[in-house]
Amino acid sequence: MIIVLAVVMGFLSSLSSLFGMSRKDVNIVVVGLDNSGKTTVLNQLKPPETRSQQIVPTVGHVVTNFTTQNLSFHAFDMAGQMKYRSTWESYFHTSQGVIFVLDSSDRVRIELLKDELWMVLDHKDVHARGVSM
Repeated sequence: MIIVLAVVMGFLSSLSSLFGMSRKDVNIVVVGLDNSGKTTVLNQLKPPETRSQQIVPTVGHVVTNFTTQNLSFHAFDMAGQMKYRSTWESYFHTSQGVIFVLDSSDRVRIELLKDELWMVLDHKDVHARGVSM
């Protein structure tokens, strides 16, 4: 998890530099298989005083708004259960970034994880627009 958070914090710094020093609104989509830690990663990106103390599985999606490093984030935390994965793509066209969270200890589902990651990377609204990931 520490590695993922370091990558995400670098992602935030890159976005902040890309958009300049003035405050900007940024839409991000947080995806990954169920139980991979998406909500936990998103919770850690929020300022400490706004972090949730209890994390519950996401059903459908949850919109989380927070501000950090001169960026005002509108994060779409998407459920990772199979029945919800087809809804991910409807949020890509309005996003400036996608955070794909994976649980590297879930070796049983590594092939499924690989397939879902490629689906996101190859999606026209991610690939053609060069959405940050």
